[in-house]
Amino acid sequence: MRERAAAITARYALRRAAGAERAVNNELGRRPVPGLVVSCSVRLAPEGATAPVPQPVVAAPSADVPLTEMLARARTVLVGFDGPVARLFSAAAARAAALDLLALVSEHRDPEDALTGRPLAAQAAREASVHPLDVLRAFARHRLGPLLRERLDELELRAVPDAPTTHNCAPLVRALHGSGRRVSVVTDVGVRAVHRYLEPYRLPLDGVHGRAEDLTRLMPEPDCLLRALDRPAPADVLIGSSPAELAAAQRAGIRFVGLARNPTAERRLREAGCEFTVSSLGPLLEAARALPPA
Repeated sequence: MRERAAAITARYALRRAAGAERAVNNELGRRPVPGLVVSCSVRLAPEGATAPVPQPVVAAPSADVPLTEMLARARTVLVGFDGPVARLFSAAAARAAALDLLALVSEHRDPEDALTGRPLAAQAAREASVHPLDVLRAFARHRLGPLLRERLDELELRAVPDAPTTHNCAPLVRALHGSGRRVSVVTDVGVRAVHRYLEPYRLPLDGVHGRAEDLTRLMPEPDCLLRALDRPAPADVLIGSSPAELAAAQRAGIRFVGLARNPTAERRLREAGCEFTVSSLGPLLEAARALPPA
């Protein structure tokens, strides 16, 4: 594994460490072992740096575990915002927002970089970014990170009125709450935009935990999950739609159900190691309604 990982990372420049980490995980994340499903997650660190402390990883529920049983074991159910609750940006709007942020990077380019001809850090991000959160992750430790975060706050608030709600989201939250589960929204979207979107629905949520000021805590770091959980338990569940959310759930040591509404989304989650996906919230709603009331 070490040799294969070294061959992969050798193809990436230092400024593309995040892309190298994703490539390594895509290549090494699944290991064929007869009779077992084995996955691993690799985190890259600068040479000579202290290795990050491994987070406990709980095996994802297998497809033959009934959803009702899975939810019955959970004390807390976390719900991702972008996907399970709403679609804040369409694919085209997400790319436009990403380019908007990258234009801001170009506008505030360091004069010294321009004089020396040093390439823009935004160029590599522009090639890989299809979503504004990709840009924030790429510039999490950059001096422009706070400026980009504030700009994305504005773009998200502007997108709220036109964002469609995911079918069965509100009934699912109410059914889970009615069965005695604590339900919270966890997301890398700004809290103001999430609160503004959810306000008309008056959902019985235990909390909304969104993007922190420290951009290094964006998922796949489990920061917002851990803020939502008093004491993480292996039976707790995150309903999400992205590989980053899956990785955050694994690092927090809780179960994950992937919402994959098309084959491409399902393939991305499966390649990231997701073992349980649903194509809509319908099966989860049915399972939640089968739970005994609190």
